Amino acid sequence: MKFEVKKLVCKRIVYVIVVLSMLINGIYCFNSADRINSKKYKNASECQKNIYKKIEGKITQDKADFISTEYERLKKTIESGDYSKEYDETTYSGYIFLDYNIFKEIYDEFKYNVEYKTEAENICKKANECEKIYEIKDNKYFVEYYKNYSVIFSNRYIDEFYDTRGWDIYFKYSFSNLIIIMLIIFINCGIFCNEREEKMAVLIISTSSGKTHLIRDKIIAGVIVSLIIACVFYIEDFIIFMTVTNLHGFDNLIYSVRTFKMCPLNVSMLQFCIYIFICKITGIIVISSLVALASSMSDTNFVSSVLAVIFIIVLVIFNNIKIKTDILCLITPQLYLKEYDIVRIFNKPMLKTNYNMIFALLIVIAVYTAVWWLEAESGKVMKKERI
Repeated sequence: MKFEVKKLVCKRIVYVIVVLSMLINGIYCFNSADRINSKKYKNASECQKNIYKKIEGKITQDKADFISTEYERLKKTIESGDYSKEYDETTYSGYIFLDYNIFKEIYDEFKYNVEYKTEAENICKKANECEKIYEIKDNKYFVEYYKNYSVIFSNRYIDEFYDTRGWDIYFKYSFSNLIIIMLIIFINCGIFCNEREEKMAVLIISTSSGKTHLIRDKIIAGVIVSLIIACVFYIEDFIIFMTVTNLHGFDNLIYSVRTFKMCPLNVSMLQFCIYIFICKITGIIVISSLVALASSMSDTNFVSSVLAVIFIIVLVIFNNIKIKTDILCLITPQLYLKEYDIVRIFNKPMLKTNYNMIFALLIVIAVYTAVWWLEAESGKVMKKERI
């Protein structure tokens, strides 16, 4: 198995492509993360960070009073028009209008955190009302649907306030997924067909190590290489965002990020990161299996690459037509966890990402079974031709 892994990655061209890909992703990732900082006013970003540091942590009345008082003061000043547009050392950022914009953003975020409990209670109330309506109609599926909805949003509240702008940008970032898929196709496309293209297949299957266990080693090697590639780039993403946006508040709940207020998971930031990582790894294994299938169906690396791309395009098409089974949603699960996205399985509601992870594992088993059969049959044919 180690030998198969080395065959895939121990090439100068692979090292060059991977390093260049990491450089491109790093630049793109940095530019995405750096959106949190003001380009026009350099003091604004530092000022905003200092204000957040002052009010982060446990939500208290003193912090609420500070934010609302400063916001109302600045709002009245701006509305009156009686303020200087020149640099002013007595302000937070150097400019009154800039102070107002900063405090307005922070005020809106702080208000969202404080009022979220009431919003969640209203959602529960509406869900309970819908549950009763469907009980009368004897619709068991929607009774279960709204019952789960109510359970998810019951007892939700946010008691700590943190700067979540970095998390919001981090969860939206997905460029690295494209690079990972391209690299998996580039590196793994020849995993089975390379020997056939180089006319070495007949010689290999005639050796003691060229029987069916070699197929197993190649499959495992392909998965290992794919996972290493994915982990390298996902770690690179996280390190850059952590450095540039200062990601923190790992114990804070995921719905403290406003774009995830309807998220069906009651988990912390750290737990959410682990969950989406598991989803992504599952999706990457599916991609790896499809590339292996393309390679086992081909006699040249070029044909294998084209087939792999076609398989990915098919997944993209399924992704765009919004069907129940959507494997690509596992590559960017955070985009599907912004709301209560449920599929109907045996008349029971199930979280779409959970359903697709189960379905993805079944696809992987089916695809690798097909790969094993194709390679075994190919070996039998070559042995007969040799005889």
